[in-house]
Amino acid sequence: MGRRKKSGVDGDVRAGLRIRHEIVGILYRNPRVSVKIPTSMELARQFNVARCTVTDELKKLVDQGLLIGKRGIGTFTNPEALPLYSHIPGKRVVGILVRDARMFGRNYTSWILSSAAGTAMLPDVGHPSNVSLNEQNPELMYRELRLLNLDGILWILPPEKMIPYLAKLRDDGMPVVTLHQNFPDIPGIELDFRRQGRDIAKILIEENKKRVVWCAFDRWAAETQSEAERVFAKEGLSQDPSLICRDPKNFDRRLEELLASHREFDAIYVHGETLFMVLSILKKHKVDPFGDCLLIASYGVIRKLPDFKGIVRHAPLEEMGRDAAEMLKAQFDGDFDSGRPHRIRKIRLEHRV
Repeated sequence: MGRRKKSGVDGDVRAGLRIRHEIVGILYRNPRVSVKIPTSMELARQFNVARCTVTDELKKLVDQGLLIGKRGIGTFTNPEALPLYSHIPGKRVVGILVRDARMFGRNYTSWILSSAAGTAMLPDVGHPSNVSLNEQNPELMYRELRLLNLDGILWILPPEKMIPYLAKLRDDGMPVVTLHQNFPDIPGIELDFRRQGRDIAKILIEENKKRVVWCAFDRWAAETQSEAERVFAKEGLSQDPSLICRDPKNFDRRLEELLASHREFDAIYVHGETLFMVLSILKKHKVDPFGDCLLIASYGVIRKLPDFKGIVRHAPLEEMGRDAAEMLKAQFDGDFDSGRPHRIRKIRLEHRV
């Protein structure tokens, strides 16, 4: 895409990307009128890049209909390329990011949280825009976010490396909310996995399910398992540490070994779509997954399995989306202190028999 040179604080961000953000920013700041943009030579000097780099990027923007070239006059923004809502003056744009902000596949939880939050924002809080970042270095991700002309950010499960930069964005005056994960000094909403562990343990004890295979693959599942273990201990019961699986790569082999050696267990805490692998392995060993073993799975995974029997975990995703919109609104209204507190939502358990 042409050579690039260092230019100020954002010099390391890909040159073409910086030029694109500049032009799109002009377009969104002037949604009703066609604006003449700087010449390729002026943009080359502004971003300290080769003129051919600017020419290549402007050609792409013309091909996409965002710019219109007028021979002998110059190049102009095309307001007709904007969505209809962009013609409404004064509306904010809120970027929605998921995990590492690369546009790979999203699971059920991420899609529902994005949709719920975006719907709750419209029309008075802001217009949601899915954001995918090109950079992966946290400093460059921060700089790229600054170039996007966003009014606020909602980040679902942001990587921990970005926490100081999210705090920096708030210090710069940009409203920020995190979902499904709370961090100091950043408004956020997460689920109460410790309480979930206590609630699950109570059901297991009531049904005399003492030997539980735990898919403790991440921090949240591990919190659930450790809290359940405390409840078991208070009742004088102990969990077999060999049934706690922390490595998802080896889980299928571990479950096969347990079944082949006739190691007894009477419940499985399933992690995400691991459920389908568990069902397949249990059936292979002639174990009734809905009779011989109590399965504990999330609604997002079992929602299309009408015959599922076991404990279903219901996360209040719609409520979390509304919480996020409220926190963003508080910050947009200038009340950063009201937007700062964390909220923790309870996970509801449904026992299907």
